[in-house]
Order: sequence, then structure tokens, then C-alpha cells
Amino acid sequence: MKGRPSDASLVAPVGVDYRFAAGPGERGWAPPGGVAIDLRLVAADGSPEHARRFLPESAYAPATFDVLRKADGTAFFLIGSGASQALAPGTYRLAFTYRRDNTANDSSSIVLSQVGDKRDERAVLDIPWDDDSTAPSLPAGDVMP
Repeated sequence: MKGRPSDASLVAPVGVDYRFAAGPGERGWAPPGGVAIDLRLVAADGSPEHARRFLPESAYAPATFDVLRKADGTAFFLIGSGASQALAPGTYRLAFTYRRDNTANDSSSIVLSQVGDKRDERAVLDIPWDDDSTAPSLPAGDVMP
């Protein structure tokens, strides 16, 4: 996140907790838009603990899936639509919207809120998918310092 915790312009919306990489008295940094960002967490001895590549929004294209949802809404299963149902290797982004107030679609639905906030809640999951369905790996490419 760009900036510092003391920046008055950074007011978090309800349910959001900003985290900063910059310490007190240091200047924050934000990557330029449209580039992939590599995140690597290493132990004190330098051994890698975790690696993840964050792709820019422009790297994703729409894909069509059919969804089989559990009756109580707590789980779902995705099935590829079209001629080929197999997922091609790549990173997929699933975007979900939870409507706290769904009365526009179902007038009898319960209206929920979080600290009085009834706005829609959005969640995004990025899923790396290898062609052999093994554990995700970090794609090759330029590494940013």
C-alpha cells in the first residue's frame, strides 16, 4: 500500500484494515499499474517460505463456467462451459459478490449488515492452475526487486 499510516487521506472503509510495508519515518511504495508483482517471503536464514505472483487486472480475460451450488449456499462446484471442459494452464480469477441486501432480487430475503453497512461485499480469489493439476508454482518471468 502506498503511503504511511499517518496519511490522513487513507481512511479505511468498514471491514478493511490497511497494512503498510513502510515503517515510521519511511516512505511507502506502490508498484506502477499494469505490471505483475512477485512476493517472496523468506526465513531469517534466507530459505524461501512462500512465493506468489500478483497479476495485473489486464492479464485476465472472461471465461464461462457453469456453477453447481450446494442447496444451503455454503459450497459450489465449477464446470467449464463450451467445447472443452478442461481448464487450460494459467491463473484464474474468481470474483464473488455477497449481497447483504438482496431485496431487489428477492423481496423476502433477510437484510444483513456489518456495523450498519448494508453494501455488497466483494471477494476475489486468484487460482493458479498447472497443466498437470499439481501444486501451484510461480510463473517464470522478470523479477522485480
